[in-house]
Amino acid sequence: VLDDAWSEPGTAVVELIAPGGTGKTALAKRWLDGLRAKGWNGAARVYGWSFYSQGTGEGRQASEDHFLAAAIDWFSIEIEASANPADKGRALADALAASRTLLVLDGLEPLQYPPGPMAGELRAPGLKTLLTQLAAAGHPGLCLLTSREWLQDLGEWVRKGTNPNGAVLRLDLGNLSDADGAALLHAGGANQAGAAAIGPEDEELKQASREVRGHALTLSLLGRYLARTKGGDIRQRDRVGLTRADRDARGHAAKVVAAYETWFAREGEQRSRELAALRLLGFFDRPAGRALLDALREAPPIVGLTEALQGVDEDTWRATLANLADCGLVQPDSQSGALDAHPLVREHLAETLQRDLPQAWREGHRRLYEWLKTNTPHQPEGLAGLQPLYQAVAHGCLAGLWEESCVEVYRDRILRGMGSDGFYTIKQLGAFGADLAAAVAQARHAVSYADRSGDAFQRMSKHIALADALHQQGERGEALAAFAEAEGMQAEDQPEYPLLYSLQGFRYCDLLLAGAERDAWAAMGSSGKGGTEDQTAQVAACEEVAGRVEQTLEWAEANQAGLLDFALNHLTLARAALYQDQIRRRPPGPEARAQSQRALDRLRAAGRQDYLPLGLLTRAWLRHALGEFEAARADLDEAERIASRGAMALHLADIALTRARLFHDRQALAQARALIEKHGYHRRLPELEDAEAAAANWPAAPATPANAAPTIPVKPPSAPIAAERPTVAAQVEPATPTPVGSRDGATAAPLHSPASLGVSAMHLDHLPEKREGLLPVAGSHHPDRDLDLILVHGLGGDAFTTWMADPECMETFWPAWLGVDRPRLGIWTLGYAANASGWKAESMALADRGTQVLDQMETEGLGERPLVFVTHSLGGIVAKQVLRHAVSFGVPRWRRIAEQTRGIAFIATPHSGANLASFAEFASAVFRTNEQVKELASHDARLRELHTWFRGFYAEQCLNCRTWCERR
Repeated sequence: VLDDAWSEPGTAVVELIAPGGTGKTALAKRWLDGLRAKGWNGAARVYGWSFYSQGTGEGRQASEDHFLAAAIDWFSIEIEASANPADKGRALADALAASRTLLVLDGLEPLQYPPGPMAGELRAPGLKTLLTQLAAAGHPGLCLLTSREWLQDLGEWVRKGTNPNGAVLRLDLGNLSDADGAALLHAGGANQAGAAAIGPEDEELKQASREVRGHALTLSLLGRYLARTKGGDIRQRDRVGLTRADRDARGHAAKVVAAYETWFAREGEQRSRELAALRLLGFFDRPAGRALLDALREAPPIVGLTEALQGVDEDTWRATLANLADCGLVQPDSQSGALDAHPLVREHLAETLQRDLPQAWREGHRRLYEWLKTNTPHQPEGLAGLQPLYQAVAHGCLAGLWEESCVEVYRDRILRGMGSDGFYTIKQLGAFGADLAAAVAQARHAVSYADRSGDAFQRMSKHIALADALHQQGERGEALAAFAEAEGMQAEDQPEYPLLYSLQGFRYCDLLLAGAERDAWAAMGSSGKGGTEDQTAQVAACEEVAGRVEQTLEWAEANQAGLLDFALNHLTLARAALYQDQIRRRPPGPEARAQSQRALDRLRAAGRQDYLPLGLLTRAWLRHALGEFEAARADLDEAERIASRGAMALHLADIALTRARLFHDRQALAQARALIEKHGYHRRLPELEDAEAAAANWPAAPATPANAAPTIPVKPPSAPIAAERPTVAAQVEPATPTPVGSRDGATAAPLHSPASLGVSAMHLDHLPEKREGLLPVAGSHHPDRDLDLILVHGLGGDAFTTWMADPECMETFWPAWLGVDRPRLGIWTLGYAANASGWKAESMALADRGTQVLDQMETEGLGERPLVFVTHSLGGIVAKQVLRHAVSFGVPRWRRIAEQTRGIAFIATPHSGANLASFAEFASAVFRTNEQVKELASHDARLRELHTWFRGFYAEQCLNCRTWCERR
């Protein structure tokens, strides 16, 4: 079949589809070997790439970036490295079509969506463009690909009864038949049934094949195992434990590998070397290079793993690998010294290493991390050059070196910083995240279903959803085409209303005005590049959009449309007028002002909080252009509050970018970049880059004036914080609102309850249902507050009851009393899942959520004035870890939170973990360990390291720290 597909025209792509371990790669390789023997049978160029090297599990995701970069270089294609993946895929397809080329792509499933609504669809836009263009346009060569899942993206071109001339030939290989499985067992050495010799057609061999469902990898390994350990006797296959294996193919293969491991372990020195060498592959998700293997083998040995490999010379090493290859377990490369194995074998080895030898697992990954970090250029060029550093980050995390890997390798060497001159992979290489990519993929899926439904409105609306998602992702050309197609459907379905209207029309006009918006920013001087090339055309675009909206507004009035329809029409008219005024370098005129106010009035009346920030952003720009700076700030602040409450990430990105451009706020600019990159909001990238170029000429931020808001004293204590344990102080019962004694003997003034004062700062008579997140207590919105205070509870507590004498009586919530006594004090309480079982869940790991806490603090405006933490128990460690993130992650607004921190109160905080029975569970979550910390003694190394860091931070910041302990 493959020979015919290559020789005869009409077939552009062949898919070999089968489960893992069934021999897809072996079949493709055998066919290529035959083609090579024939002088490639007319192929001008042959190019192959395997994605299997990056693992098989759903949790592992391969990247198309390295493939695209390597293929573009190999085919000598001239295209900017920063071009988006789809353009790279398109250029590669054109190069393939230029001559008779054979392209082989092996193991595509890591680039496909796992089971679910989008199962089988490619999540790699470059590869998707390449394959769909080859299938749609054809080419003189052939693309052969293998995968475990059908490529849904190519379904339109698959050859079948209803499409006999389809350019995509799909071959579902499945598992081996009983006869073929028996033959494979026999070829591997299973040629006995007891004492009797048997042939490849023997019924017992067929039965054995049925037991493993004809899985080629399992049968191949099993035949060789029986030949080496059981004299080839098929009747002794029960010793492998296949009947106890998981019913999937991977379980059967793993049982055979496990049987080999058991045999190696009890057969003497030679087999011990083979076992150790085999297990080294468990550290890799791709072929293991010789230098990395040597790093694992070098002295001193990794305890429990590599002792048998110490002092092994080159001849013995090669013989060891040759024996493993004879077993079918590994594939050594004699030229490079690299070593590989089937992905299913690698995954089994990784699982057993991590489970059975956890210390060796961490030490091995530490060695690989150190080798890659040390032997890679500090800041290599291109995605291919960065690959070793990405591998170093992965190994570092598996070794438990999360923060070091993040800061020293990912931030400093891959991103090259997180400021305006950083983010190398984004700005220079075009390596973007895919937050909006999922929205685009879902929209394409919806379009497919809608087109099949025959429902005109569903077809039109789903095409618009796709067009808008493409627009937000930055795919302007494809978005324009999709909107035009949708408007054609609208005109066909409702000839009396030939234009898109309502929300659909608003989205289309948003795209049509995008170029004018960029030119308007350039004209007001916030852009460093001057916008687009033809500003006259953008003014004309504004006038055209205004004409469209005048028509749709008439339709809305005639049909008594809803408030949102009117609001969005007026907002579009306001934008069109504002952009024209700005491009022409004149103040906003009466039209822009009137339409903006109408839009906001109707948005508020409609109660649509999801669209209100858009109206506020437009008016903020307009007010700033009129010189109403404080009013503009107020609009931005309101928009930010709404967007933060609703987790409207794209609105938050727009707000940050607008704030940066209007007020030359570099911190807002950094926040905008972080949000745009995080969510794949590539529509804003050109404007962001314009603003970053302009920021070079923005004035420096003014120094803090001498009469700034008062701060608490920063006189450092006479001695550093104790390194081993909290200082013992006067008796404290932190759950009660009684006066507490300080470390230096001072006693706080008594607090009055709000009941005695006749007021309640919280206005609560029962515990709130929401007790997680950063929750305001009192004074949080006071514009002239002097100080912000955050309460952080400990393990087993929550945001409220920790600070109450009686959990049933809100009057004993003493922070509310403090709010009454100190009205210019902003008070928040931080809540998080802090029960032991909750902290075990990966999603609750504080180090993973630290950025979320910082985001919440930033949203609430914390960091704009002095800040104090009051912590109880393990909440003190939480606070220290959050501050460390703020300092280490390189985000300016987070750094500001750390710089504004003036003091911390530690109430019963176990700084070293001493004598705390439940501390192991807590540390497992706080420090992002992937394995359970079964025993954690006092003075844990991670706590000491965190505390050492904090002592340096304490000295640098001249923090005012106070420590109390509980006395039973």
